[in-house]
Amino acid sequence: MKLNAREALQFCKSPDRRYAAILIYGEDGVEVSRRRSQLIKTLSGGGGDLALTQLDAGAARRDPAIITDAIQSKGFFGGDPIVLIENGTDGLAAGLADILSSIREDDAFLVITAGVLPARSKLRKLFEGERRVAAAPCYLNAIGKADIQDMLKDAKITNIQDHAVEDLVNFARHSDRGALLDLITRLSLYTLSSDEPVNSHDVINCLPGAGDADLDEVLDAVADGNAQEIGPIMAKLESQGVNATTLAISTMRKFRQLHAISSAGGPADAVISRLRPPVFGPRRDALTRQARMWTTPKCEGALKLILETDASLRGGAAAAGYPLLERALMRLAMGADL
Repeated sequence: MKLNAREALQFCKSPDRRYAAILIYGEDGVEVSRRRSQLIKTLSGGGGDLALTQLDAGAARRDPAIITDAIQSKGFFGGDPIVLIENGTDGLAAGLADILSSIREDDAFLVITAGVLPARSKLRKLFEGERRVAAAPCYLNAIGKADIQDMLKDAKITNIQDHAVEDLVNFARHSDRGALLDLITRLSLYTLSSDEPVNSHDVINCLPGAGDADLDEVLDAVADGNAQEIGPIMAKLESQGVNATTLAISTMRKFRQLHAISSAGGPADAVISRLRPPVFGPRRDALTRQARMWTTPKCEGALKLILETDASLRGGAAAAGYPLLERALMRLAMGADL
């Protein structure tokens, strides 16, 4: 039987045991993997991996008898026994035809995953045509708020502010499902020991690149003209072992971004809204403020100074790297004659 998108999602959350097998396939590999894991977790009950038998797709194609042996074996650890074959292809179809038509109610539940299968696929046609098995497609659809709430529930994040959910929705608009799942997983670990609701700051702290908080701090001090903050932050970076050349490269990247915004034309906030990857929350507010301060000529002057400083660092002045770079950043922050 062919399931539509809604039925396929519901089946993986709450499998109908009137069916004996399912084919989960599609172009969205991350979602195929997620639904497979969700289905196996639900079916296995307390048995976990002990209820699961995984077969190699190539071996199953060459000798379909191993599929029969696996699905007829009995589990001892609670939950329904499950047989899993990943990366299935049309080569499985011939051997599976007799197995699926004669599968018994007390046999293990068979789960097969696959990538893109065209409408003419033999494996897909087999699962769509048999009465007691199901074909569940996973399409590359836009990730909606309901999908995100399901992912949060799976990650055991139940106490989250609406603004934080909206941040995840915004992130999903410009990212793939794998990146979103990775972010939610990190968010779950980050807030594991907290009794407070997950908020926007938690989301921001878990975004890719959030580990560069101290680098961002000194770059914001420079771009905001807060010269007095630069020395203490740089001392902290130096104690952490951050290389002066690394900091110079990060500064170059920051001012190239400001230059791109200033030279794009139009309001700064409109240009920033089109940046990829997107910028959220306080970071976006700071970047908007800085873009209004740094005109294109000032950005070009800043880039010239940073290039000269970087050349000095690479050309033999590495021993004086931090003092040399600190002086350059102070000049930028104080709006020196660029």
